[in-house]
Amino acid sequence: GEDLGKGRIYLSKEKLKKHGYSEEELKAGIIDSRFIALWEDYAGEAENLYEAVKSKYHLFDPDSLAPVKLA
Repeated sequence: GEDLGKGRIYLSKEKLKKHGYSEEELKAGIIDSRFIALWEDYAGEAENLYEAVKSKYHLFDPDSLAPVKLA
């Protein structure tokens, strides 16, 4: 909300288009099935990235690993 209020939108135009959801709807706070599908699309990508990094835990310094695992 804070970034959106400053005109900052971090969602890709491609994903917005894919789900038929607009920046104007985002600014208006419209939460519907299209927004939820958009949100779940990003959540799925995040899950995949978190899963992929697990095989690289051994590359992290022990002090850095805890925050990575918490994420």
